[in-house]
Amino acid sequence: MEKYSLLTETKKVQYEITPPEYDEVKHSFISEDNEAVITCVGDCLAEEKMYKSHLFGERFGFDDVFQFVKQYFLNSDLSIANLETMICENAPYTGEQYKIGGKYFCNAPAEFLRAIKNSGINFLMLSNNHNLDCGVNGIIETLNRINELGFKHTGLFTPQDAKRYSIIEIKGIKIALMSYSTWFNRNEPHLTELGRKTFINEYSKEKVSGDIKAARQEGAEFVLVYIHWGTDAEYKTRPSESMKRMAQEIADSGADYIVGSHTHSVQPFAEITAANGKKVPCIYSMGNFVTSEISKISRQTVILQLKLKKFQGVVQAVEQKFVPCYIPDKFYNISYPVLPKGMGTTNSLNISAFNEDTLKTIGCETTHFGYKLTKKRICSILGLPLPEKDEEYTGLRFAADTVEGCAALISEISSQITYNTP
Repeated sequence: MEKYSLLTETKKVQYEITPPEYDEVKHSFISEDNEAVITCVGDCLAEEKMYKSHLFGERFGFDDVFQFVKQYFLNSDLSIANLETMICENAPYTGEQYKIGGKYFCNAPAEFLRAIKNSGINFLMLSNNHNLDCGVNGIIETLNRINELGFKHTGLFTPQDAKRYSIIEIKGIKIALMSYSTWFNRNEPHLTELGRKTFINEYSKEKVSGDIKAARQEGAEFVLVYIHWGTDAEYKTRPSESMKRMAQEIADSGADYIVGSHTHSVQPFAEITAANGKKVPCIYSMGNFVTSEISKISRQTVILQLKLKKFQGVVQAVEQKFVPCYIPDKFYNISYPVLPKGMGTTNSLNISAFNEDTLKTIGCETTHFGYKLTKKRICSILGLPLPEKDEEYTGLRFAADTVEGCAALISEISSQITYNTP
């Protein structure tokens, strides 16, 4: 498609007498050349209440669930969700039968999948504990329906699939995406050893290490790993020791970013120090994203946006943003919509209060990875002599009582540092 050039000031006067009066702004999560914006969310489920509230006669309509958040997906280069349900027409839907054989059962109508697609989400992570709810033919049918709608995906496979990951190129950046689960509701014995190796993607540190190595050899410049874990941390706001151990293993294997799911709760953000010294961001759990679960903790969720940029051939996550959300029973007659920070009230509870709780759980709202402020960087900007010892600042403000001729800076790490200005 042809790209038109903007007019220079000299050219513009030939066509425009007076330009509109506004100050130009740069919206941080609009990507430019050599940049890619990725949006990630957690688990999407169609439980009994979600199912029944979106059944109209004999037809379903789930699109309104995404009405207030779809702009985040549509404005991204890649939008990722974890699909924690099968899409199998011949099996009962969760809304009809939520337990089979004493185990929770997740299967949704095709319209649920179509609503996810209509929201702007275009990549699905598929490895989770409900993968075997409908058997191997249920996996094949689910993958067929996903492919029919044009989703890219990883985490579930057929005998024809050789690779256990997906590589997507966006704005000249090659991104490897991987999806693993530690738990399959003890349904693994229903498969032969060959079936277990073929269809599902069971986590092991050896498997992750091998997949990342293969993806790098294929040209991957950034590796994003989703992992369904935390059976020992469900409905909790802190990760378990097993989750921390696996996060370390994934970081040591060469991942660039780790996103957790399954716990039905938002859990903290952390930076894992890999064996080679690299800092690997990890959000231990994104929580449920589409849900009608009763508990308050399951109704808090978050949208993660990452900006990747290529610097001299090296891809870095230069910026991240967490958007806390809440899922009410009703909002403007819509059942269980995902509402972003600060929007609306429900059941006499201010949703923004839940959002603040979510932010506290995560531990950070926005981080600028590529532009960290350090003592040496500040001195360089101010034209001051560089200190022998460097120090990174997580927050920064100017002191109100600075003496004339000096700049006093206060950070969360050091109490006060004063430098003479030139």
